Amino acid sequence: MDIPRARRDNPAMPASFLAGRRPASPGEGQAQRATAVRLFGRCADGEAAAWEEFFSSYRPLVSFLVRRELARTDAGTRDEADDLVEEVWALLLRDGGAWLRRYDGRANPSTYLHLFVLTAVRNRLRIGRRRPSREFPPFLEALASFVASLESEGRAL
Repeated sequence: MDIPRARRDNPAMPASFLAGRRPASPGEGQAQRATAVRLFGRCADGEAAAWEEFFSSYRPLVSFLVRRELARTDAGTRDEADDLVEEVWALLLRDGGAWLRRYDGRANPSTYLHLFVLTAVRNRLRIGRRRPSREFPPFLEALASFVASLESEGRAL
């Protein structure tokens, strides 16, 4: 496993996560959520400028959450983490942005994305555990090397 464990001094951790910033007032939190509902809806409608804003705002968070969950479970490499980050973005786009349309503003947008990302990563890990291994069991490898040695000697089974 070559993904570093999530720590407060991890440079991949978004600054907003480290700061633990809370809205100054309830009204500010409601305004942030209303803005996020509009942004999520514009993204679901396929608006390019909205996607640029969404991606630049939430890319560090999504990347951090994927890497942290893979590090926590000791599953995956940096390349697999990068692939999974891309898969999460693709899932957000699937079905015409259905996941983005479901956001109703009751929760903080980063909380909504946090739950979405963790669900996607855990589903991928669960599916990966169910897939049969592509590696041969040791006895088949031994049998294959035995057959190869017989063939190299000119004998066949």
